[in-house]
Amino acid sequence: MMPFRISLQICWIFIAIFLGGCSTSYAQSIPYIDYISVEDGLSHSAVRCIFQDQDDFIWVGTSDGLCRYDGYGFKIFRAKENSNHTLQDNWITAIAEDKSRQLWIGTHRGLSRYNTLSGNFQTALYHDGLRDSLVPADLLIKDVKADKSGNTFVAMEYTGLLLFEHGEETGTLIPLWQGEKAIKQYNIQALA
Repeated sequence: MMPFRISLQICWIFIAIFLGGCSTSYAQSIPYIDYISVEDGLSHSAVRCIFQDQDDFIWVGTSDGLCRYDGYGFKIFRAKENSNHTLQDNWITAIAEDKSRQLWIGTHRGLSRYNTLSGNFQTALYHDGLRDSLVPADLLIKDVKADKSGNTFVAMEYTGLLLFEHGEETGTLIPLWQGEKAIKQYNIQALA
């Protein structure tokens, strides 16, 4: 039988080896972080959201425009007056990409859809269930999420949840049911 003092020393050796191995593997898993600022071309220092698309571009939503980072520099997109092919607003609140590689950009004044092939933005339109015509999604967008089936869900202030099915250009307001009454104006703060 091994004396108690020797077994305690062996135990300490194993603990030291184990902790040493853990700290080394932990140190190797820490990612490299680089800071990018206005001096590097970012449109504003107030970053509201960040998204990486299927082409590995990093999209940064700020309070003064949408920035696309390719690893070397930025291309900045801003709202332009009297243009149908622009962002709704410069204050970006949310970014998502659907299955067909369209970017959905939420702003303080509505929802824009960016076609990566044409390089154009379009204002998203939806059926609100109250009118026969399409309505522009032109209120504060709280959040945007796309699922694996190609559906895009949009949380719009004072309106509720919009659904754009399978990359369709027009969406539908999803009513909130309270018993048999359909509530067509409600708030959603975030989507999971």
